[in-house]
Amino acid sequence: MKFKYKKYILILSIFVLFLNLKPVNELKEKTLLQIIQQGLEAWHYSGKKTDNYFSETGFKEYLKYLDYNKRFLLKSDIEEFERYKDRIDDQLLKGKPELMKIASEKISLRINHILGIINDLLSKPFDYTKNENILFSPDKREYFTNKSEQREYWRKLLKYESLNRYITNLKSKKLSVKSIDKKIEKKVREQVSKSYVRKLKRKLKTNEKDAISLFLNSIIQVFDPHTAYFPPKQLEDFDIEMTGKLEGIGALLGEKEGYVSVVRIIPGGPSWKQKELQAGDLILKVGQKDKEPLDIIGMRTVDAVKYIRGKKGTLVKLTVKKPDGRIIVIPIVRDIVVIEETFAKSAIIKEKSTNSLYGYIYLPGFYNDFKNKNGRKSSEDVKKELINLKSQNIEGLILDLRGNSGGALNDAISLSGLFIKKGPILQTKNRHTGIRILNDPDPDIQFDKPLIVLVNSLSASASEIVAAALQDYGRAIIVGGSHSFGKGTVQMMIDLNRFRRNQESKNDSLGAFKITIQKFYRITGSSNQYEGVIPDIILPDRFDHLKIGEKFYDHPLKSDTIRSLEYKKWESKISNFNKIKQLSKNRVKNNSGFSIIKRYIEKLKEIRKLNLYSLNLKKAFKEQLSLEKEMKIINKKEKQLKDFSIISLSLNRRFNSEKLKKVAEEMEKTWHEEMEKDLYLNESLLILRDIINNSKKNS
Repeated sequence: MKFKYKKYILILSIFVLFLNLKPVNELKEKTLLQIIQQGLEAWHYSGKKTDNYFSETGFKEYLKYLDYNKRFLLKSDIEEFERYKDRIDDQLLKGKPELMKIASEKISLRINHILGIINDLLSKPFDYTKNENILFSPDKREYFTNKSEQREYWRKLLKYESLNRYITNLKSKKLSVKSIDKKIEKKVREQVSKSYVRKLKRKLKTNEKDAISLFLNSIIQVFDPHTAYFPPKQLEDFDIEMTGKLEGIGALLGEKEGYVSVVRIIPGGPSWKQKELQAGDLILKVGQKDKEPLDIIGMRTVDAVKYIRGKKGTLVKLTVKKPDGRIIVIPIVRDIVVIEETFAKSAIIKEKSTNSLYGYIYLPGFYNDFKNKNGRKSSEDVKKELINLKSQNIEGLILDLRGNSGGALNDAISLSGLFIKKGPILQTKNRHTGIRILNDPDPDIQFDKPLIVLVNSLSASASEIVAAALQDYGRAIIVGGSHSFGKGTVQMMIDLNRFRRNQESKNDSLGAFKITIQKFYRITGSSNQYEGVIPDIILPDRFDHLKIGEKFYDHPLKSDTIRSLEYKKWESKISNFNKIKQLSKNRVKNNSGFSIIKRYIEKLKEIRKLNLYSLNLKKAFKEQLSLEKEMKIINKKEKQLKDFSIISLSLNRRFNSEKLKKVAEEMEKTWHEEMEKDLYLNESLLILRDIINNSKKNS
């Protein structure tokens, strides 16, 4: 008998009817916890139970969420909480979150204590000549055994913050580190004091308001990283939370270890044009004009958005922590994102020595305007680009899916089908309905010549479906970093208010529940989940040190296998492929650009491994200058496409105005300039050339 979600929704609805639902917070809280507990067991793909293992693991996750950096709670507090560590499942079932209430009161008490000592710790100058370090990694530190230990840690933390601000001031004014400028030093301490007092007061307010959300989202993570509870206010900003879209600067954001993290830069947006803000950056503060920057550490993404948004033409200054530890201020003029630049686009690349032509298609996302039958679809746009490129008699094609975080599943299936005649593309498995096979919907093939798919660790979900299918058919060579993202699951959003008997007002809303219900499988029966797609030819990826991907989350669903499907491999098998791989390996080894990236990655890995930061002015200043020098070398991109030239095509694009058309043309010029400096594109073209030449020799 096939499972229907409506059946479980009905059961939960009946369950809720028996509750005495009144617009009282305690009863609302009880209802919410019981629905979440029932929903997890009824719907989640894993089939896990809310048992003692769930409780003990959820307890550890809750402590992380409550005090991630181990800055507030004492060891005695943790010992007090431990009597609840195997009772969380019972608390959900009864709708009584005792641990949450006790822990929330305790963390508020500890935050208030730190508020009381900050001004004292910052009342006199720090000794920047002393050789001491601070260890940030919470995994390498224990909870404080007493308030004296806690005070010493906070002394170092405030010294570190003051030191970084002091160095920033020195560099901006081009001063030396030979002697301390007392005026600047005092001003810096005053700024740090104001910043931390505001931050901790905001944390206190957030703790009281969002205690239930924090509690639920921490323990829910035990099931998998993509299952989450959305409180009513967060549900209102669902589009922002799901896409991470920040109106004004053009960036996709996420949350990482208590920070607002940059996930991806939207092509064509203000950040893309400004070029300093990059994926992996952590946003620490947001400044408006000449006002004191607002500290957003610990702030939720949906709240941070309100400060980063703004009218076109206004300036926002983001204080950002780079992956190498540098802290810099990035000014960005807010603007509209030119939507045209988020669509598929193509170019012809000509080999100078032979006049051979290669096609290049860049696809930033799998978009589909479901609400408009005449709206844009990524698969249709790629098809049009292919027709355009084929008319130029290209000998091969590069499909660039780097940074493509996914999107519409149907478009991933249809796009894969453009490159094969017919057959299955993907399998999906549901805990209750079993396995479903998704086939190429179109028997026609749009392109049958050599194909390379370019990916990196930011290529996720729908991107991985395309790369995996074309790899399994032997239709394309996958080129990129050590792995793609590794997200092979599907989530469903459930409005929890459908289970209420009476909803008095919006203030009485229960919010929503996003839950993992399906898993993707390749036609071979293996899964992209966790490991991602492993490229056929691996290049050094500058994102590798950032630990981006599903396998770096806590509690991800692991990869498993189901039965393989019958499918016909691509007829034009590449001969001497090992030789082609070796040629690429030799080129990469001798390429100065890749050598610089490798050296930079190793240096960052070493910094992360130590996780110790000097509190000595001269040492810290020297370390920052060294890292800045490395970054300047990396950012000083030399022309890579020395054997190739880019030819513009007159593509049929839609523009609402002549002004927008002009902007798009300017951006295409900038895009071509970036392509010419692209190490990965250059190597992909050389691999494609080797494949084509090898094919000609053997024909």
